[in-house]
Amino acid sequence: MSIHKSVLVEETVDALKLKKGMVVVDATLGGGGHSREILKKIGNTGTLAAIDQDEEALKRFAKFTDDAKEAGGSGTKMTNVCLIHDNFKNLKNILADLKIEKVDAILADLGISSDQLEDESRGISFQSEGFLDMRMDRSKGITAADVLNTYKEDELKKILREYGNEQYANSIV
Repeated sequence: MSIHKSVLVEETVDALKLKKGMVVVDATLGGGGHSREILKKIGNTGTLAAIDQDEEALKRFAKFTDDAKEAGGSGTKMTNVCLIHDNFKNLKNILADLKIEKVDAILADLGISSDQLEDESRGISFQSEGFLDMRMDRSKGITAADVLNTYKEDELKKILREYGNEQYANSIV
């Protein structure tokens, strides 16, 4: 179960002006709060393509859809949900792979999820002791610990300055 509480769910989904049968992309599934509401609006004739680079988010939402199927899903048939482990930057290819030529709405709720911050094994929050991982997709790339232990001082300063907008990069490194 997700601990992340999506904000402005009704307002956001209402702004999409969804109707039964629509094809919708949630480009950043996260805790799934928006997608749950989207499913209510598009009904059993619509399609939801939910993308996240965090495999745990996809697993949590898959459990929700499985539970909803067993409980009747409040009238929403869940066979119209495609869960995709990828980054939304690949949206064009994702839609081609799904053979979706046209979408009616796209939602991208950008930012980090409470689920990711609270998971000590991710090493994202400075409020807990944990391995310094910091990856959104733990199956790709190198960890923050690897960066700190292998990059040269000048490379670390550049990262802090350019990506973190950190004016004290020299002092920090």
